[in-house]
Amino acid sequence: MLAGSEVQFEAARRSRESIATHTTRPVLTEVSRLDRFYVAEDYHQKHALKRDRLLSGEMHAHYPDEAAFRESTAAARLNGYAYGFGSSLQLEREIETLGLSEKARDHLRAMVRR
Repeated sequence: MLAGSEVQFEAARRSRESIATHTTRPVLTEVSRLDRFYVAEDYHQKHALKRDRLLSGEMHAHYPDEAAFRESTAAARLNGYAYGFGSSLQLEREIETLGLSEKARDHLRAMVRR
């Protein structure tokens, strides 16, 4: 994760530490100051989310343009959950903000419980 300012750097560092305390998996994301940034090609974006047909279908309905999908905070959050990051408590705090149908919310809850 790259940060452009000291405020962003500290927020990213704290976020990484918080994630590390809520998972048994190693957090491999390195936090460093931004020197240069290149956006990955669209096919590299939201990889875990794209593997889930229900969730990715709903996000693509909201964000049919690849650039909008790539930049979507909701899609980024769902991608994190699809990778196994985030707790049920975190999910419940934000699930209503993700723009999902009831079926997709139930699917996501089951995914996070696993």
